[in-house]
Amino acid sequence: TMLLDCEEDEVKAVAPETSVRKDLYPSNKIVSWKDALSSASVGFTVNWFSGKEWGLLSESSSFCADFIYKYLYAGFSFTPCNELLYIHYEHDFPPFDRVAGSVHSWDVSGRLGFSLPVQLGFNVWSFSPYATATYLALRQHGEVHPSFQPLSNKHHYLVGLGLKVQCMMHGRISLGMGYEYQLFTGSNEPKGRNALSFTLGYGF
Repeated sequence: TMLLDCEEDEVKAVAPETSVRKDLYPSNKIVSWKDALSSASVGFTVNWFSGKEWGLLSESSSFCADFIYKYLYAGFSFTPCNELLYIHYEHDFPPFDRVAGSVHSWDVSGRLGFSLPVQLGFNVWSFSPYATATYLALRQHGEVHPSFQPLSNKHHYLVGLGLKVQCMMHGRISLGMGYEYQLFTGSNEPKGRNALSFTLGYGF
């Protein structure tokens, strides 16, 4: 009888330990607002236009940064001044009629949206759909030749939607990738702009 009692005590002592270990094992679930982490990321964005209104356009690259606070997403990007296209007088097209020389551009974008964190094993994936808007400015460097006209219609605006997917690993290092598409709001402009972003960040 004493031997049986000892065996029962050993089983009772092991059972709680087993249940605790099971609770600590990661599960697949949507992380609650209370338990959701925040993260900050920096990276770069590659942009390219769609549409033929501005002729053969080159790609541009932007610096970007974003921040996730639990279920909220915000970000911005900035494209330094770069040569967008080179106009020749025999290839006039709006809005560059009678313009010759190098046309440069710079832009700044803002993003605001919602972030859904999902725990998959030891990693947390964040899915962040967002709305975005961009101000793009055109400028012509150097003096305007007397036979040609100065650049007009210098201010352009874009609006669109995007999605960022981010994976926060067990060490709280995060890797992210996003895509967005924005439409130009004016006339004599490209149809839209594509943007593909890559980020590296940290969760806290």
